[in-house]
Amino acid sequence: MMIAKSSSCVGKGYVRGTLVAAVAVAGLVGIQSSAQAVLVAQYSFDEASGNALDTGVAPAADGVLEALAARSADTPSGSGSSLDLSADGITSFVNMGDPAKVDTLGQFTMSTWLKLSDLNANNGGSGNVRLLAKQEGTFFDGFSWNLNNPNVGTRSIDNFRMAMFIGGQTAFDFGFSVGAVGSEGDGDVQGASDWVFLAVTYDGTATTDNLKFYSGSNANAVTQLGVSQTANAGAVRTTAGLANFGAGFTDAAPTADFAAEGLQDDIRVYDNVLDLAALEAVRLENAGTAGLVGDLDGDGFVGINDLNIVLGAWNQTVPPANPLADPSGDGFVGIDDLNQVLGNWNAGTPPPAAGAAVPEPASLALLGLGGVAMLRRRR
Repeated sequence: MMIAKSSSCVGKGYVRGTLVAAVAVAGLVGIQSSAQAVLVAQYSFDEASGNALDTGVAPAADGVLEALAARSADTPSGSGSSLDLSADGITSFVNMGDPAKVDTLGQFTMSTWLKLSDLNANNGGSGNVRLLAKQEGTFFDGFSWNLNNPNVGTRSIDNFRMAMFIGGQTAFDFGFSVGAVGSEGDGDVQGASDWVFLAVTYDGTATTDNLKFYSGSNANAVTQLGVSQTANAGAVRTTAGLANFGAGFTDAAPTADFAAEGLQDDIRVYDNVLDLAALEAVRLENAGTAGLVGDLDGDGFVGINDLNIVLGAWNQTVPPANPLADPSGDGFVGIDDLNQVLGNWNAGTPPPAAGAAVPEPASLALLGLGGVAMLRRRR
């Protein structure tokens, strides 16, 4: 299939050639690989009973399911088991002990799947939910990945924001997922009454814009929530002998119920900052079959027709633009939507009319490198 260089024919639609190339290149920025990262810890909760095995780097830090913690057959992938923290009480958590391998991390990525059934604060627990923490209670050294009240609207199982607190070797600092003024996203997580994929990255070697929050779902690729935040804390300060590593728990306040009221699955910690493409790969490892990401026209294949839907509504708000062009659901057709198509390019089964060779995203980019500078994103 050929794409002309001027008024280009892309599938059945017509767009400006320079725009095709430019946005394709811009999309590729979002799907580049991360630097090699070590999987420090991972918990799938797929064991029939007993401890949650840590399949990250040795030595393992297996998790003990405390008295009220359980397993559930409800998972994002539809197979295996998840962690059930829906029971109310201070023993509804997983205790991973005091592993040195999560102390003093200079950079990290943490991810989990989450499905809320209620708000913990409605049942005698804390509103400051701890998805994952290793934090002591005097100077708050260590880290705590939290759920908090949303930026916009009332907190519910479908509306909240994430936070990261870091007691570092430089200082204690923190950040919340917050949208930029006038942006299409408010930084809040929505739709969490079903399974959502959540992630946070932190670069302690940087002093600005070094904290990022992400979300996705079975049907939607990973996107960044709001804008990058600054947490100038340096590398994490050790809490060896002072705090345990846990989900739904913190030694900063050990007598309170901090568990997410619902289910968690596939908890991970990496020792580096994963980029958007790497996070999407993590999501896909456990995503169910609710939908093929990037297949905007519903034909079971991600290709030129789906690209045309995005480009045909480029830089427009939804509504009035075609809602199919906004798979990220942020109300604006832009790079996030393009990445969902390019990040899953050629996935699925080509329909008969698309049986001819379909260009890879890199090929689209090479067609118009000279036109990249012509793209302007209007707000």
